[in-house]
Amino acid sequence: MSISTSPIFAIRYVSAVSIAALVYDHLLTLEREIMLIWLNPTAGILNRGGFIINRYLTEGVAIYMAHLFSGVAENITHESCRAADWIFTMCSSVFITISYFIIMWRVYTLWDRRRLVKWILMTVFFISSIIATTFAILSAVQLQDEVSYNSFIHMCTVAQKPWGLKYTMAALTGFDFFIIVLTIINALDRPHKRQADVMISLQHDGARMFVCIFGKRRVSVLSNNF
Repeated sequence: MSISTSPIFAIRYVSAVSIAALVYDHLLTLEREIMLIWLNPTAGILNRGGFIINRYLTEGVAIYMAHLFSGVAENITHESCRAADWIFTMCSSVFITISYFIIMWRVYTLWDRRRLVKWILMTVFFISSIIATTFAILSAVQLQDEVSYNSFIHMCTVAQKPWGLKYTMAALTGFDFFIIVLTIINALDRPHKRQADVMISLQHDGARMFVCIFGKRRVSVLSNNF
């Protein structure tokens, strides 16, 4: 049976490029990280702990997964691939939850810490997180029977895309859309002298970043449906 090598090399090269970009980005922001996190007395233990989890642990998991798909990893078994499935799923769930909590807190601050907005944000955040995590775990369970080590190409392979993945991405996309809508409403709710001030407020509030995240998530949802 012949195996097309193009997708295999694509996965390996994309993984290598992703790690290179990740390390390069870390080096670019290392000076600001030291000033804002490690030398800043107001950062606090929780902020530093969250930063370590969301940055260094993320990079560690990314490097580990790239290593599994590199084709040069040794002593890999079917159990290693299945364990990597769980590691990636659980760590990704933690990373996404922390990131979304930070975004939620940012929007809550934009609304001048209003009590009603806090409860709305917390409710939507918990519902989205529970749905996304539940389907992520279901996807990981399904992958236990689909993932295996292919000794011919020296990497872990997945026989079938998990059905729960699209629902995980849909839950995250829904939260992204909710954040965008809430940010726009907040900008419109403020008094402005000119209509252009609304766009300035949106830009200042990080609406561009929220839209980019939503667009990226939307592409992921569409790609998982086909």
